[in-house]
Amino acid sequence: MGTAKGWPRRLVPVAVVGFWGLVLLAGWVNPGYRLTRDYISALASRGADQAWLGVAALVVLPLAHLAAAYVIWPRARWAAGGLALTVVAGLLVAADRISCPGGAAGCSTVPRVRATDWMDAVHGRSVAAYGAIMVLVLVLAAVELWRQPGLHRFALVSAVLAPVSGALLIASAGGAHPGGPQRLWLLVNTGWLVGAARVVR
Repeated sequence: MGTAKGWPRRLVPVAVVGFWGLVLLAGWVNPGYRLTRDYISALASRGADQAWLGVAALVVLPLAHLAAAYVIWPRARWAAGGLALTVVAGLLVAADRISCPGGAAGCSTVPRVRATDWMDAVHGRSVAAYGAIMVLVLVLAAVELWRQPGLHRFALVSAVLAPVSGALLIASAGGAHPGGPQRLWLLVNTGWLVGAARVVR
């Protein structure tokens, strides 16, 4: 079983590093884009410079969730199922790109709030669904892994990160500088994925 799960264990950190690397590169090529102010989604928007970099980042991230789901199955079945749902939500986020006709910098933030269309609506709901499901995944992992030998500590970590992830998701929902909370939120989520791939056997 350990050998069969070797490649998914390796894929999780590779996909996470790939996601963050693409986000940094896409931010660098978009003039005026600020990490602490602007959403990651703006990098994949209709109107961003080199938007394919942002789209690639949003496609790579679900790979980490899918591989992590495979790794923690069957030790945490419900959490693995939740991760599978985040893959669907993540791909919808990537497919339904928001509109930033003025470019990625400042898109969706005060004072340049963008006009929205149906793709923006699907994108926003998919991000919210991903966030809510991820909080649930952390809770389920805490419960399921607590009963597994040698995984009590990681179960406690999961329990602590669940409300942290939820609070950061709420903090990133608006305001003039949502980019910082959003990145912290995704650091919590992706960090947990890497930890799960490493710890759960």
